[in-house]
Amino acid sequence: ERGISPQMTEHGDMRWISDDPDLWRKNSYGEEIRNQLSPHFNKKEFNQKSEPLDSTTFDVSPELVNRLETLRTLIGNKPIIITSGYRSPQYNRRVGGVSKSKHILGEAADIMVNGMTSTQLEEYAKKVGFAFTQTYKNKPHLHVDVGKR
Repeated sequence: ERGISPQMTEHGDMRWISDDPDLWRKNSYGEEIRNQLSPHFNKKEFNQKSEPLDSTTFDVSPELVNRLETLRTLIGNKPIIITSGYRSPQYNRRVGGVSKSKHILGEAADIMVNGMTSTQLEEYAKKVGFAFTQTYKNKPHLHVDVGKR
């Protein structure tokens, strides 16, 4: 991918760094911030769907993004659709999320892949090492998270 490369942080996390100006924007203080989290995921995908937030007001766990990238590779580089990512506590309550949801911490995502059932996707997600996975009866998505249990 043009302009994106992995870099290790001082905390040992893998971050994706871009020199492509289209993948950066400025916050209200004029500071550049990165919206592209990895080669295949950007912050907008993790934002609340019906009540989007300014991307400077929430974080997405680098471990979650890295595991999603690994999952994408494992399933043959098929695009992963994030149906729910970060949620504010208020939004989480409105959508019926549990009170200690990992979505509130930016450590969870509900995902789906066209052409795969949530059960099929879960088999691969477990191999990637997500801390928790859950399918839902009569729903097409899979919940994955990296939060400590």
